[in-house]
Amino acid sequence: MKVISNIINPRHIYSLISYDLPLPSWLEHCIEQASLSNLTSNSTDRLKILLAITFDFAFRFHNGQFRATGEPYIIHPLAVANILYMAGASPAVIMAGLLHDIIEDTIINAKHIEINFGSEVGLLVEGVTKLGKIHYTNHTEARAENMHRLFLSMANDIRVVLVKLADRLHNMRTIASLDVTKQRTIARETRDFYIPLANRLGIGYFQWELEDLAFKILEPEVFLKIQSNIAVNRSEREFRINEIVKLLYKHLKNTGLENFSVNGRTKHLYGLWCKMQCQQRAFDEIYDIAGIRIITPTVEGCYRALATIYEIFCPVFGRFKDYIGLPKANGYQSLHTAVIGTHRLIEIQIRTNEMHQMAEYGIASHWRYKEGGSPANIESKYFNWLYQFVDWKGHNEFNEHNNYLSLIKEDLLVEGLYVFTPSGDLVCLSKSATAVDFAYFVHISMGNCFQQVRINGRLCPFNTKLESGDFIQILTGKFPNPSLDWLNFLSTPTPHSQIRCWYKKVSDRDSSIQRGLGLLKRELGTDGIYAIRNNYFIKRIMGSCDLFSLEDLLAALGCGRIVLNHLLNCLRF
Repeated sequence: MKVISNIINPRHIYSLISYDLPLPSWLEHCIEQASLSNLTSNSTDRLKILLAITFDFAFRFHNGQFRATGEPYIIHPLAVANILYMAGASPAVIMAGLLHDIIEDTIINAKHIEINFGSEVGLLVEGVTKLGKIHYTNHTEARAENMHRLFLSMANDIRVVLVKLADRLHNMRTIASLDVTKQRTIARETRDFYIPLANRLGIGYFQWELEDLAFKILEPEVFLKIQSNIAVNRSEREFRINEIVKLLYKHLKNTGLENFSVNGRTKHLYGLWCKMQCQQRAFDEIYDIAGIRIITPTVEGCYRALATIYEIFCPVFGRFKDYIGLPKANGYQSLHTAVIGTHRLIEIQIRTNEMHQMAEYGIASHWRYKEGGSPANIESKYFNWLYQFVDWKGHNEFNEHNNYLSLIKEDLLVEGLYVFTPSGDLVCLSKSATAVDFAYFVHISMGNCFQQVRINGRLCPFNTKLESGDFIQILTGKFPNPSLDWLNFLSTPTPHSQIRCWYKKVSDRDSSIQRGLGLLKRELGTDGIYAIRNNYFIKRIMGSCDLFSLEDLLAALGCGRIVLNHLLNCLRF
């Protein structure tokens, strides 16, 4: 991390006593280091000094400001920085956590941050400040544009979202000071967007606590009931789990496995409630309230541990999942199994230390103690969904913003599916993806030249929904010729944009009008054009898309700006 030479002098920062605040031990150590050293010290000491200086800077400029709880405002950025520190974030990200509200709430601007703390921290703080202006709203167009801005920020430096998630986590922890209506609004926003986003990035460290905090506010009676149910027989349950942990440890040790750990854990409340809802069972019918996690140093050790478990306990049919061989879309890897223990069913997870870091901190684990947060620095397969959201262009097409929000909701909330190329490469797509989505995912030219598809060796229709495990072979022609009909069933934004771009390049207005007229005649017959002339809903579409004549409408239809199925659905009212 580059440091501007004229940064604030460490000799000018306050002493520990002067702050009169409870500080985390790591920050106390940094402040003590700053009082003894200077910026010419070794690199480790220099980073500690920078953290102390950053805190002092935030403390001074937030001085006199207070939160809704009545606490000094500095408590909030300090808590955000501590959350990031505990997650193993790099110094630059922790510094951004300390400064994340300073542009919005003080006289300091982005240039001041860059001059005093360097361009990396400056860009992070500026990015978080922009995200702070993105608010949850029911206005469809504004919400779609806001989401698009957020995904653009993530594509530039995804660490910005880590700071935002830490900010949201502390706000949720201290939400009790707000009125009930505002609590529920913030909790819904957290449930609908921040939790799915944390899940998509694989950051369980944030996701699980946010889920329980939102659950407590949105379903308070259910939350308290599950909480009290878990408290019942807690000591008996912990004794039972500890006995199984000891038994597993002994057997794994006897197999020669080394440097491993076995731990019991109680599942978080929201996860238990979801299981009750999914299985339509009462709490006392859920047997796997607690689980066991085994962490080994190698992948080979994971499978050895699995074999040992099956020698001791009887496996439950259909409850084994190999996420090591076939990772989740967010990069999560682990072996999941369930066995019949000494008394009841037990769920067991087995993973390596590296996989455990990925499970806890997700994509963020790639930047622990590192600089730079561009998704380009990580395997692109983890960010295909992000790039598709960035590709979206709000061109005022009919229902475009609704479609964009629906795609976001589907892609964030629903697990993806995995298919294979003919060479055996793994591709992750959204759950409702078709063969055309796959083609455009592989390459734009493959999508534009798409002619036929073989799924598992059989020729299939273009709009066939893919399933996990399918082998996909795309047959292409020599020249590009994408069909506007594909827009009726595509499930990802990128193909929509590419098809429209292609028609925009190759078509003039007259050819677009003729193509649009042909599409209407095909669906509605020769007299179909008269059906739309005086239709109320068609006129609304034209108004919302700035179309002033029937020719404008046909041209928009003929170049893909308006999707045929959307138009036909309006005629059915």
